[in-house]
Amino acid sequence: MRARPKSFRRTLTALIWLAAVVPALLLSGSHLVSRYKASELRIQQEQEYALRRGMFEFRRELHSYTDEMHRIAADGSVIKSVRLDLLNDRTSNLLQEYLDTHPHALATMVIDKASFVSEARPISSLKMNLAPFFGLIQSLIHSTSTINRAGVYYQAVQYQDILPEAARRDDRTLLGVMRPIIKSSDSLVSPFEVVGIFLVILDVDALVSHSLILDSPDMPVSQLNLFLDGTLIYPANGPLVPIADHLFDESMELGASRNDLSFVVGKTQREVVSMLGVIGAEFNTLLLMLTGMLCVYFVATWLTRRLVAPIERLRDMTLALKRWDPEHERPRFNKVQDYHEFSELSELLDDMSEQLQQKFINVNETNDTLRATAQALQESLSRSSDQIDVFNALTMFSLHLQHKTNLDEIGQVTVYTLGRLLNARVGLIVNRSDQLPELSLLSDAPEGFVELWRKQKTPVLNEQGIQQWCFGVKGHTLFPIYLKSRCSGFIVHDHLDLDDFKSHALTLFAAVLQATLEQAMLTLELEKLANNDALTGLYNRHYFDARLQSLQEKYRTGNGSGHLGIMTIDVNGLKYVNDHIGHAAGDQLLREVANILESLMRKSDCLCRTGGDEFVALLENVDSAQCEQLMHRAIREAATHRLTIEGQIIDISFSIGFACSDRDPVDRITTLADKRMYTQKQQHYGDTA
Repeated sequence: MRARPKSFRRTLTALIWLAAVVPALLLSGSHLVSRYKASELRIQQEQEYALRRGMFEFRRELHSYTDEMHRIAADGSVIKSVRLDLLNDRTSNLLQEYLDTHPHALATMVIDKASFVSEARPISSLKMNLAPFFGLIQSLIHSTSTINRAGVYYQAVQYQDILPEAARRDDRTLLGVMRPIIKSSDSLVSPFEVVGIFLVILDVDALVSHSLILDSPDMPVSQLNLFLDGTLIYPANGPLVPIADHLFDESMELGASRNDLSFVVGKTQREVVSMLGVIGAEFNTLLLMLTGMLCVYFVATWLTRRLVAPIERLRDMTLALKRWDPEHERPRFNKVQDYHEFSELSELLDDMSEQLQQKFINVNETNDTLRATAQALQESLSRSSDQIDVFNALTMFSLHLQHKTNLDEIGQVTVYTLGRLLNARVGLIVNRSDQLPELSLLSDAPEGFVELWRKQKTPVLNEQGIQQWCFGVKGHTLFPIYLKSRCSGFIVHDHLDLDDFKSHALTLFAAVLQATLEQAMLTLELEKLANNDALTGLYNRHYFDARLQSLQEKYRTGNGSGHLGIMTIDVNGLKYVNDHIGHAAGDQLLREVANILESLMRKSDCLCRTGGDEFVALLENVDSAQCEQLMHRAIREAATHRLTIEGQIIDISFSIGFACSDRDPVDRITTLADKRMYTQKQQHYGDTA
């Protein structure tokens, strides 16, 4: 009779225990797997973050070296010492100070036009064999492009190629960094000239090891390769990272010659992630779960006893009532006792039902708490991942904008990067200035803002004007951009609930954009100074030579449309005006001549002042008849202009010669145009006499 209740009790205990243990085991297994994957992902992210941070430090360290080189190369004492071949204490102190403040620089030298070392520190560096550098040094000294792209130039050499025989066993790579020393020139043909080279020799191994903290668990030496223009410079003779082990690679442009510096990083085994390691790390959690399962077992046993006891009593009473024969047997229980028994049984069952309901409520509350904790953990991991993405985006943004001077390219990179970072529609507006053209990138901007901007006829691009203009406008946010302490534009986006981290990141992006735009303004201004005549504003002889060479090559290979023409214009009587009225009057005459000639030119024509009284026009897609018509128009137009200076009337006239590639060889059109101009000039002065 008792066998069935005991079997039922054991079965019920087992069912309750399994109902609690199976989910716990599944949850434990899922937790271990998720922890295993999270550990792998965390290690990979930490490695990549450490690598990118080390690369950023390497770039920053290299820029600190070149920034100081710019300052020394522009110092008057250095320019004087290399130009006059005179040693001075100021130059020596500057070179020694550079060595003291830059520990990875092995030597500093000042080299003149003849490749002679006029000053060096340390003195022992005079024994170095500089022959590997002579090719690039002579190219920088004699090339006209050096003035247009003033900056630093890089060349990698082997340690054993430049040091004496005693150091032949050293196989390290050295990096020669060269900065042209430029001074102003009195010549109208070329306003600047290269008088020497400032050379710094860097130890690549020491610089890379210091910046990237090599031989650490995050960055073993065997997992990094550094290439300059495709040549391995670090490690000099070390192993190449196999393609299958590439973690990531990145490239950057260095210096004015835009040398390609490439990083190749391989996967590292900083920590072996295994399931046993995860179990060891989660030992306390697993021990807590095991204790919980034991508690569940004892609770299940106690509950089954409480549940089965009333059922057994009810069963006994039912069997007793079934066996009772009221006619032949006395009742085993009186009515009052039976009533109390059934009442007690009902109350017991009600209590058990309430207790079970309360247990289920507690379990649900515990599940809700665990779910909220898991969601909070997931949000925290998501925020950490977003912050890493923002840092990487800022780093890549800074690298992409280096050495860019084209305003459209700068704007496109800015709008694309910020759009991905903010996950929003982004636009960019930069106001027109003396150095920069106007920029308006609104294809991806918020639609409401685009409509408002098009309706605005005369927008005021300053901080106060922006605030007044966008007052009450909903759906987008404006972020001002400052150039030279003036509000010169803004970034517009429709992300209205930026957190503090992304707001700070947007400020950093704006700062990088501001620095890039100011660098572009400075570059354009330097190009204008190098290529434009200060008196008339026209292109100078330096620009003319480069443009003529490019056009001759273009038409020589048959890529130009029509024919190439050149017109040489000489101002008659300029020397007389300078000698008898004054050079101020001569300057005014030249400016008037420049205005007359500019009014006759097409947008595609190139008008230059190549000498004191000589102008040259390069004409594309013309023939000889058109050149002759333009010559007569210029002569007639000059005859209609007169200048009155200090009471004296000055007539304006030209002597003009032209040549065109439809009748003349394209390589000789300059010479032929000069001869024809001088012939006409002789006729003019003969007629005047």
